[in-house]
Amino acid sequence: MKKHSSFKKQNLTKSRQALSPQKAAKDFIRPYLLKGDTMVFLPNRHLSVETDDYSAHIEKEGIVVTMLYGVPVKEEFSLKDIMGEIIKEISEKIPPVGDA
Repeated sequence: MKKHSSFKKQNLTKSRQALSPQKAAKDFIRPYLLKGDTMVFLPNRHLSVETDDYSAHIEKEGIVVTMLYGVPVKEEFSLKDIMGEIIKEISEKIPPVGDA
């Protein structure tokens, strides 16, 4: 999925640069993934979010971030890829089970 961005970091203060469009997409979808929603279920829910930090929604099989710290953006990420990244991050935090 192609990314289209008009995001300009120079418009943000240093303290607000920590959240990138990709991190906003992960932040948006993470709670749904953690409660067990699947790739099949999510695109049909017409989900969207608008916070002080970002606005995003699901469009077909992608996550579209449309606002970041009040700056209009248009970045689209594959829902499958973002879900995979979140699952990988979670699995890296779980300590391996030792041999008994």
